[in-house]
Amino acid sequence: MSLRSSPNPPLILGSAHGRAALLTAVQSNGTLSFMVNDVLENPTAGGVMDQSSLKVHTVDLLKLLIKDPGFGDLFKLTLDQIPAWAKYSTQNHSLFITGSEQKSDYFLTDGGAKERKLLTGPL
Repeated sequence: MSLRSSPNPPLILGSAHGRAALLTAVQSNGTLSFMVNDVLENPTAGGVMDQSSLKVHTVDLLKLLIKDPGFGDLFKLTLDQIPAWAKYSTQNHSLFITGSEQKSDYFLTDGGAKERKLLTGPL
């Protein structure tokens, strides 16, 4: 059986150790606090073109970290101790990616035609 046809490809040797090292670094280096206080709570976001998208992806990443089977509980405890996280922890940002600098409307185009709007009449 080749690797391409295998339904469960083999793990790369040492990848579990790398994952644990990365997530340990996230916890010990204050990355969670940085993401909340210096990214989400930063009103200027220092030259980022699409600040709302930056915030959406940051919240999504933090929520993904909370779901980790090995470190998720620790990440959740850490985030719960950061007062500003309460504003973001329950928000659903799935329709939040819009902005003045944005080149395309993610939710109003069909993805195939350039700049073709799907909503054409008044609401």
